[in-house]
Amino acid sequence: LFKLIKKGYELYIGKMAQRLSFIYAKDMADVTINALSNPNNGTYNISDGNSYTRYDFANYLKYIMKKKTLKMYMPYTLIKWVSISLEKAGNLFNKTPLLNEDKLNELTGKNWVCSIEKAKRELNFNPLFNLENGLMETVKWYRQLNWL
Repeated sequence: LFKLIKKGYELYIGKMAQRLSFIYAKDMADVTINALSNPNNGTYNISDGNSYTRYDFANYLKYIMKKKTLKMYMPYTLIKWVSISLEKAGNLFNKTPLLNEDKLNELTGKNWVCSIEKAKRELNFNPLFNLENGLMETVKWYRQLNWL
């Protein structure tokens, strides 16, 4: 996605509405270490605590990278057909393709937003990064490594 934005492209599957959660790696590492030393035993949803539209990621990246993009929508039915075809071909060679029906369902799920209230309460989790800050850090790191 970072390289596509850098090249000036913004690709989407279909035009459906979608809500997403994100977590920055440093926040994930901190909460994981905290959970390992916490007496509470449970399952926790982890994110930055915000809800984003499917366009927010690209919008922040474009702003950070100072890029304009051409927004393109690939028809869902076409991508569904491609995912089915790749999965069948993968089955012939006993390999899992990058895009299959399960991955397509993940990519196009309407609501990937979670509540972090339990993690806040039981693990004292307070994320330090939102999507914009996390992307700023990531872009900076990618540039240092000449990945962008």
